[in-house]
Amino acid sequence: MAIDYRAGRLYADDRRCTRTKCRLHLDELSLRTGRRIASVPVKGDKPSIGQIFVGRHAVYYVATKTHDPHGYVTRVTASRP
Repeated sequence: MAIDYRAGRLYADDRRCTRTKCRLHLDELSLRTGRRIASVPVKGDKPSIGQIFVGRHAVYYVATKTHDPHGYVTRVTASRP
């Protein structure tokens, strides 16, 4: 997980599985209400503990279980409505 205290946001990976397949999502939650603000599918099938970084204008998610020996970095940005 990662916290952006100034923006009041918490970022966490969310593993969602069916009987045959798992997908990872990066969820953005409000620190004040706990409400999910956004959910974005990211590369990987298992959680990557401690590998979410909050940048100035983006959040970076580092997946290590991607069936690729080098892992994968997802840059997530969003515009305000």
